[in-house]
Amino acid sequence: MVIDRIANNDRTIVAGDFNIIDRPLFAFYNWLMGASFFESVPWYSERNNMEEAFSRANFYNPLAGKKTILLLKNQTDHILTPKGSRVLSARVSENSFGSDHYPVMAEIIIEG
Repeated sequence: MVIDRIANNDRTIVAGDFNIIDRPLFAFYNWLMGASFFESVPWYSERNNMEEAFSRANFYNPLAGKKTILLLKNQTDHILTPKGSRVLSARVSENSFGSDHYPVMAEIIIEG
């Protein structure tokens, strides 16, 4: 996983659309996209696994629990900050500007 390659880097910010499936009823999409059968069962939590991977790599998800996509109403868009940084603000815009994703933004201070 890419996050393992940049783990423990105290100056890296990672942002993007991670397409993490939060809803058990949609877990079978993992299998359709090439994941193992285990990753497609309703009790498999892709969100929990990814949040644990973020934490192991010393990243903080300041938008955790926020809804960043209109259709699924979950967090697919992320801004991951190094745990030693200070997040002054992190938010999701209320206007999607014609997209199915809401813009995400954060003010971050990385010292050192």
